[in-house]
Amino acid sequence: MDKPEKSRNLPISEYYTILQQEFISYFIRSKIYPEPYADKYRDYCVKKKDKIEKIGLKNSLPSVFSSVTIREKYLKRFFNKKGLPNFEYRDDESVRIMGYWDRVYWFSKGTPIRIDLGGEPFSSEVKLNVPKQELLKVVIDNLEVEFKYSEISRLITNSLIDFS
Repeated sequence: MDKPEKSRNLPISEYYTILQQEFISYFIRSKIYPEPYADKYRDYCVKKKDKIEKIGLKNSLPSVFSSVTIREKYLKRFFNKKGLPNFEYRDDESVRIMGYWDRVYWFSKGTPIRIDLGGEPFSSEVKLNVPKQELLKVVIDNLEVEFKYSEISRLITNSLIDFS
């Protein structure tokens, strides 16, 4: 019987990198999406983690689970100073569909954020998210103010990134 054809013909190091980036994307989604979607992403994380650990063990490679340095490197690559993080997507269709929902849930109502107002950091929370326009509405001094995603930072909590 013939072996099924691999969907990716990548060097093991590149595949290993992609798996870890995908794991972080799925892990973050498992934290920001509502049920039952969060549960689906938790299941994906279990499978990704298993693959990562098997490849790491077989090839003596450090991973986001075994090395704090590697974990920090991948998290730094994933998060941007402002705006959306660098979620992984399979193709253009998943960018269109999942990208929309990533925008919805990354900056969902009540999410803690930070805004630089003239060099002064100001903490607030999202009042309204308009994902199709990549705009947020925030209340500052009892006034509703609009900001582009590119002007906002989500506050990153330990629970959001604690997968070790």
